[in-house]
Amino acid sequence: MKKLSMILLTLLLAFGFTSAATANNGHGADLDPDPNRTVTFHKGITTIVTTEVDVSYDEKVKVKKYTEYFTEKKSSTVSEKKVFVSYKKQYHSTKDLYRKVKIAKTYRVDTITTWDEVTRVDKIVTFKTPIKITTTTVTTVKHRGAPGSNGKFLSKDVQKSVDKEYGETIKHVEKKKEVYKKNVETVVKKTFLYVKKTYGKWMKIKR
Repeated sequence: MKKLSMILLTLLLAFGFTSAATANNGHGADLDPDPNRTVTFHKGITTIVTTEVDVSYDEKVKVKKYTEYFTEKKSSTVSEKKVFVSYKKQYHSTKDLYRKVKIAKTYRVDTITTWDEVTRVDKIVTFKTPIKITTTTVTTVKHRGAPGSNGKFLSKDVQKSVDKEYGETIKHVEKKKEVYKKNVETVVKKTFLYVKKTYGKWMKIKR
């Protein structure tokens, strides 16, 4: 019975030392609870790996400009009546008399204007794409001795990677219009309508 107790005690002590040795030599075991920091101890060397993730936002902007012209033939007509008055003397056929005659001629005057109406359209198209930039920096530091022992520094390595994630592109259209006239021509047409004569009194011709 005494011998059996000694065997059990020896086994327990051996198991305890093995567990402790496994924890101390690491073999990939994480000795730091920080999720961004990994500390391992293997063959007398401590390796500390720190991961830093930085997220920033940017925007990709692309601008395109277009100019378009649209031409339309247009015309306008302004009509008005105008009276042109003139006077003359009418002499009697048998008597020594004359009289004044007022002649009023009425015309329709058409002022016709033609032109090209030009519409200029300046179009600015802007494309905006949001960008999410993730920069990951992994720093690996190695030193001799157990973690926290401040053993001899061996090496430091920094690896940086950048990942860009592009979002949905948004399109924005801006328009500016300008309208102006070109090739303006004006023509005036006069059409006779009627004449009205007004006769004065007969008067003696002065000799």
